[in-house]
Amino acid sequence: MFNKLQQRYANKPVKIFLVSVDFKNDFPGKVEKFIKKKKLLPEVVWFSETNANEFIPKIEDSWQGSIPATLVLQPGQYFRQFWEGMIEEEQVQNVVDKQLSFFN
Repeated sequence: MFNKLQQRYANKPVKIFLVSVDFKNDFPGKVEKFIKKKKLLPEVVWFSETNANEFIPKIEDSWQGSIPATLVLQPGQYFRQFWEGMIEEEQVQNVVDKQLSFFN
């Protein structure tokens, strides 16, 4: 799904990246293997903060901490859309397309 979104927005002012919350001993080894296996196109960054009580409320107050979780941000416009759990490509696409339409 994120590969398709990466390709869809390749020529748009949209940045798609994935955040790994894997344990320190799994990074970069297991994370890089996963990236290669899934042939991920978006940039993958590792989130090194390990204190969930500290980082969860900074990302989203309503987040219970389960993964996957998806966050769409539009810096400068104060737009945030957060999903906890599995989502469909169309959910992200609809939100991003709507935000892009405000600037066309």
